[in-house]
Parts: sequence; structure tokens; C-alpha cells
Amino acid sequence: MSYSIKARVYQTNTNAYFNIVEKGIWQTGAWSDQNGVQTLTMASSGGSGMLRFTTEQGKEAFFIALGVHNYKPWVDVVTGLVHNVTCVKSLPEYYDSKYPVRCAARDAQRTSQSVHSVDHRTISVEYKVAEGHNLELNVVVG
Repeated sequence: MSYSIKARVYQTNTNAYFNIVEKGIWQTGAWSDQNGVQTLTMASSGGSGMLRFTTEQGKEAFFIALGVHNYKPWVDVVTGLVHNVTCVKSLPEYYDSKYPVRCAARDAQRTSQSVHSVDHRTISVEYKVAEGHNLELNVVVG
């Protein structure tokens, strides 16, 4: 059975603007963008995606990994990325035992998380709809 996750991004601080610069997919799925709402569609449980953000100047970066594992949603936020950390490189780490921290984040099946960056910015994510096959995630960049 397929799953979708609608991700709405809210930016509350006017001292930096973040753009989505890369989207990644694990297994079969697709990203779509409708009026600024990013939707990840996956063929089944076990799929995931990633959104990588940077400031307009490219000085700050973070990513959000999201998906469904064992029929439950999960999310992970990682800040302080260097330029060579991409979705293509990072998303497979959530499925490789050589990266136990990433696998543990997926297995934890968190439905919310709040992370402070080294630049004292707060990145918060929370599933607004965390049950069923049509999930919704709010992303707040503060």
C-alpha cells in the first residue's frame, strides 16, 4: 500500500532564507511540489526521502530525512552540514549498519524533533497527521 507525506515548510526568522536545493528518494517514490507544499509519495513502507536546505548565501545547511518504517512514520533533522553532504550520499546511511546513529534515528520512529544549529537556529519538525497512509509534516525554520 502506498504512502504520501506532505511537508509544509514555515520560515519564521527573517535574518536568513532557506531554499530546498536537493530532494532524495530511497526505494521507489517521487517528490512533487504544489504551491510550495513538498509531497513525497512512496510505493510502500520502507521508503523514505530527504530534503536538503541551504541559505541563499550557501553558508548554513541542514537536511530532513522522512519516511515510513515498519508502517509508522519517522523523521530526522541534521544541521551543520558541509557542502559535500548531499541527499544522494546521506539517505542510504539510514539503511546501512555502518552508520548506527542514522539507523537508530530511523528505527526510533520519531514523529517530532527539534534541533538547534551551531548558528543558534531552531529547526523543528512534527507530523501533524501521523496515522494512516496520507501523512502531513510541518517543518519550522526559526
